[in-house]
Amino acid sequence: MEYFQGVVIILKLLYLTGSPATGKSTITNAIFQMEPSIQIIRYSDEIKNFYAESKRGQFTTSQLRMESSKIISHNDISNIDQYILKKIQTSTANYIILESHAITVESYGFRATPFSVQLLGMVAPNLIVCLYSEADLIFERIKNNPQGRLLQSTENIHVGQFLQMSLALQYGILTNAEIHFINTQHEPQVVAQQLVHMLIA
Repeated sequence: MEYFQGVVIILKLLYLTGSPATGKSTITNAIFQMEPSIQIIRYSDEIKNFYAESKRGQFTTSQLRMESSKIISHNDISNIDQYILKKIQTSTANYIILESHAITVESYGFRATPFSVQLLGMVAPNLIVCLYSEADLIFERIKNNPQGRLLQSTENIHVGQFLQMSLALQYGILTNAEIHFINTQHEPQVVAQQLVHMLIA
């Protein structure tokens, strides 16, 4: 919260989620180009920062995608969540987008690493947006440009998207936030503009 000429300016936070290859990073990059004043916090980047600062090692995004459950323990998740919460609470930005997905694809299936109810209440998102796309399109994106992502069947992609959307809905119910589901078959710039409008309007 900030003050400007005696007026209270309240932080607005958009929690952006979605299964792998739904375009989260591409869209947040486009948002930063449109509105540099919006702070983008990427969970994957904060994981790397946390490990580097705690001298636990340095990992690439591809490594984290390929071996998430082997590298990141349950206790690590709790500590990383607190690390991100502190970053949000000490931010001077009026608008923040927290990009994350708590359903990760593993060699055995899926793992869920959601915020605790208490921490979710402290993050207090105003908006929750879950990106999704056609399973065939996601399959082709991962096949053509894996970047460490595990290639799944279209059936598993459907399951992963359902789990991610279900969690987004639960987050919204628990926080009384606005909830939106956006199909990313459109150009990233179009989706980015929609999100900017939702956050700033």
